[in-house]
Amino acid sequence: MAFPKVAGDLATVELSDVKTAADVTVGLYASIQEAVAGFRSLPVDSSVPKTFIFTGNRMPFLPRDAPWSGLFTLGLQKVDGAYLAETFHTAYEKEGFRYVGLHA
Repeated sequence: MAFPKVAGDLATVELSDVKTAADVTVGLYASIQEAVAGFRSLPVDSSVPKTFIFTGNRMPFLPRDAPWSGLFTLGLQKVDGAYLAETFHTAYEKEGFRYVGLHA
């Protein structure tokens, strides 16, 4: 979590903090790559569900008003995760793989 140097001015969040948030997304992507490899290693007729689940929260769907400015970098991670789950679910649905982001 990173706060802007100037309260309410998101452009003052340190670039290094944004990079750290992006690194979390890279880690999620790496996990998804491993899941694809693991799913493909299972027998085609396997009854084992091929589902990748990650948890999040409602942050990407909440209003972007000033009180949330301290959570800016966390919001980036949540939006990226939701995008990856939706994209990978669509891309691999024909292979029976599911990618689910749970948002409480």
